[in-house]
Amino acid sequence: MRELVSSVESFNSDGYTHTAVVWKEGDTMFIGTTLDSEFDINTIKGNKLNDEDVYPPVNSQMRKCTDIADFYIKAPELAYYDINPDLTKTLMISEIECLEEISKSGTHPYVVQYHGCQIRDGLIVGICLEKCLYTLDDAIDMGLVIDVDAFIHKVKLGLEFIHNAGYVHDDIHSGNIMVMENGDPKLKAIGSAQYIST
Repeated sequence: MRELVSSVESFNSDGYTHTAVVWKEGDTMFIGTTLDSEFDINTIKGNKLNDEDVYPPVNSQMRKCTDIADFYIKAPELAYYDINPDLTKTLMISEIECLEEISKSGTHPYVVQYHGCQIRDGLIVGICLEKCLYTLDDAIDMGLVIDVDAFIHKVKLGLEFIHNAGYVHDDIHSGNIMVMENGDPKLKAIGSAQYIST
């Protein structure tokens, strides 16, 4: 059975052109396109993506994650693979390098914790991160009661931790702030952080 990984609609000056679709069948990835913005994933014809085309090679400096059952595994971003295949690996390596550098400062209660890379056959197939309940968007949609002043203060503390490590987050919005069971925030999407030095 096919599992949708990503779909991205493309446009030009005349409007919609096509949708690029990436899906998994087991551990194998495929990419295809459709002219329909609403589609049945099982009817799309596509090409198999080789692991070497999708996943970057591991290097000895990267932390390895062995007990993956306890973590959220972030897969590579394949949304723009049809436009720039090399971008997938570049973004993943960039995010890992950023997470490795920030984690040298330790952990922080309001920043999603990085646990290393999931490795298969010498390739990085995922980034192991702390599991969180839901995004701030989800929490708002569910009508959860949040102490706004305390929540904002904790987000600020998380940002200060990232800044003190020499980075600026660069993508703060309610979809990148997780909410834990106790109502505390956790900043995610650290991979978009930009190095600013300390």
